[in-house]
Amino acid sequence: MLKRGQVTIFIILGIIIIAAIVFGISMRKQIAAAVSGTETSDALSFTEQSQMVKEHVEDCLKESLKVSVDSPFFTDRYLPLEQYKSELASLVKENTDNCINFNEFPVLEISKGNKFDVEIVLNEKMTQITAIAYLDIAMTKGEDKMRFSEFSASLSTVI
Repeated sequence: MLKRGQVTIFIILGIIIIAAIVFGISMRKQIAAAVSGTETSDALSFTEQSQMVKEHVEDCLKESLKVSVDSPFFTDRYLPLEQYKSELASLVKENTDNCINFNEFPVLEISKGNKFDVEIVLNEKMTQITAIAYLDIAMTKGEDKMRFSEFSASLSTVI
């Protein structure tokens, strides 16, 4: 009789283990999404995700503008204003292009256009620099589509 009770316990444990394995296999995509953080991306609307992409590009643009303005190339020598703006635009463009990383948005299909220009604008008192980036970025998720082509970032400074 004792052996029969032990066999029953092992059969019940076996069924529980098999059920847990089947449940884990069927839920592996949801578990992987929760662990990698894409679950929160799925919960956001397409418009919110697209806005996050735009903010990412503008954050890169602003950081690139800060780094470029503080570069020894500009702080250690005098340049005529138009040459300063042109050289600064080139450096901001290069730094921004290196900064942009769309891998942070795995849920969206994002394409970046080939044409990328940066314009530098100074206010009258020359205390604020604005970088305007002209870059075509298209985002798609299922039937939803959105496109941005102009990004800007400003920095208060003394030239």
